[in-house]
Amino acid sequence: MEEEVLLSGLKRLKYLSKIEYRENLSEVLSNPKDNVDDRITRIGRLMGVELKQPFALAKREEKPSYTTRAYRTWRLKKKKTFAKQKDTWQHRVLESLLEDQRIVNELQTMGYSLETYSVVEAAQSEGGFWGYLAEVCRDYICQDKKIREKIEENIKAVKKSGINIELATPEIIVGSGGLALGGFLIQSIPILGLVGAPIIAGFILILYKLGIEAFCRWSKQFGVSNAYQENTG
Repeated sequence: MEEEVLLSGLKRLKYLSKIEYRENLSEVLSNPKDNVDDRITRIGRLMGVELKQPFALAKREEKPSYTTRAYRTWRLKKKKTFAKQKDTWQHRVLESLLEDQRIVNELQTMGYSLETYSVVEAAQSEGGFWGYLAEVCRDYICQDKKIREKIEENIKAVKKSGINIELATPEIIVGSGGLALGGFLIQSIPILGLVGAPIIAGFILILYKLGIEAFCRWSKQFGVSNAYQENTG
């Protein structure tokens, strides 16, 4: 992934943050009112919006949602329009999710047929889309020792360069070591080779700013079988 592509992905996340939450992305990452799990949920929801948007229509709300304080809801389009989105990267991600046995089991338990649109129906919310993706990536980030060590080495290298990650802006985080980490994630995690740049930028921000341990804890709690749902956002 080229640097300008990754930065364009970050720009998209910043735009979504302003539209969805009426907050800067930096505020979402560092809001003292939220604990780390809340921050991962809110950043992840933006990534879920990006995954869901070809299959849904946005609606502005007067009041923010309870859990993520979102000012937009995304209602799924009818199934008959789904076939028109087959050429999108989001559709390819859904196809890849359907290859995960845990998701297959989830669909079967819920009574869904094993087709791509069933993943959309089962995920439902933006947080649900993010929850599915996070659970698939968790096996690599949290349980593959070599991948985890490589990510930790990358983060340590950025810290040694003198950058204070706690105070760093999203642009500094993505620009300082994000390109190398993003490329590594794409090469190491098959499904991330399919996603758009905003998803890679989101993972970089979560892993650098909020930490691997926090992501692993969150994704274990809110994974496939407990994908985060929020009716109003």
